[in-house]
Amino acid sequence: MASETPVETPQPPIVQNQAKDPVETFTLKDSRTLAHARYGASMDSKTYLIFYFNGTPGSHLECQLLNKPVLNFGIPLIATDRPGFGSSSWQDNRTLLQWPQAILELADHLGISKFGVLGLSGVGPYILACFHELP
Repeated sequence: MASETPVETPQPPIVQNQAKDPVETFTLKDSRTLAHARYGASMDSKTYLIFYFNGTPGSHLECQLLNKPVLNFGIPLIATDRPGFGSSSWQDNRTLLQWPQAILELADHLGISKFGVLGLSGVGPYILACFHELP
């Protein structure tokens, strides 16, 4: 009888994320933490900034995919983590209309007076809340 040689099952390559997570945190007036990360171009007084809100589920890390395109277009982008996502604190009994206030607090903290908002998927209601509440 011939002995059978075991066939090795190919293993997927090990891929390590070499990108460092650029997350920063900011303490809101109600003592919650709002996590955010900067991507794309550097901010200056002439540049229009965009806040990116993650989908559901998700976090600021989604924007790693957008970093090169927004950098190429010279757009600064700040990705946020909504309450309970990523590194942001949970917020009990929250409403959609509380989210724009948190974004205004972050914008004031960062010295940003004019900005746009962007997101996809489950974040649509949060974007609409910003359109409703922000000047």
